Amino acid sequence: MFLGIVPALIYSIVDRWLYTKNLDGRHITFGFLSPIALAVVLWLFFSLISESRPPFTSEEAIALATSGEDTISSNFPKEKDKWSGNIEGFNVSRKTSARKIGDDQYLVTFTETWEKGYVNGTYSVSYIVNRNSVSLHSEGGKSPPYYKK
Repeated sequence: MFLGIVPALIYSIVDRWLYTKNLDGRHITFGFLSPIALAVVLWLFFSLISESRPPFTSEEAIALATSGEDTISSNFPKEKDKWSGNIEGFNVSRKTSARKIGDDQYLVTFTETWEKGYVNGTYSVSYIVNRNSVSLHSEGGKSPPYYKK
């Protein structure tokens, strides 16, 4: 209730002032432009006093890209790192990397190589990641045989 009193008083003062003046073109223009000018002044004021957002880091981009469950990227290291291990007899190496491509935007790449005797291959998938979204950029190579189960 108290928040509505101030705009109501301002409206009544402006309305009374316009009523007492002649309604020629000059006053009508003022009546239309004053809310726009007030909005611009308030926007400038709040943008000057508000804190700036902290920078978006590559670690946050990787965490966002690996946050899904039961996705290929969820199997990769959750930071810029390399993992090596054995999956179903395959020697597997997984690498996660991130490269800045714009303001608060990263290209996060997941690369997986595997080898078992004469069977080997490489698979990679890249995502463009910003604060609000993750979108597929590219995918290439052969899918590992142990994913097909």
